[in-house]
Amino acid sequence: MKIPVFLILFGLWLLPVQAQVPRVIDSKKSVTEKLSGRTPKMNRREVWHKLNLSRVQQRQLKQMRTENKARRETIENDPGLDGEQKKLQLAGLKQEQVKKLQEILTPGQFAELKRLMAESRSKEGN
Repeated sequence: MKIPVFLILFGLWLLPVQAQVPRVIDSKKSVTEKLSGRTPKMNRREVWHKLNLSRVQQRQLKQMRTENKARRETIENDPGLDGEQKKLQLAGLKQEQVKKLQEILTPGQFAELKRLMAESRSKEGN
């Protein structure tokens, strides 16, 4: 008599387990993409990898990025500049950065960078 009661209890215990629907998890999507439903931007490392940069170019870009970051922080934290002046100086800094990129990258790499950036922006807009 104890065995059938045990089987009944075990069967009742399994009932909720069978009622659960298994989820299919797409492990290729990032957490951001899963939560927001949009494709995240490519990170800098992925872009540099796609451009197939030499070690010298990687070093130059890292140095340029460090210098620009320091200059940008200096402009943003300068109490003597108002919002419009900061915006103008930051725009000038961005133009300088593009010129330096053109000097560091080959014409093919620069064209590919522009294409990747445009592609990223179009994904961002969706």
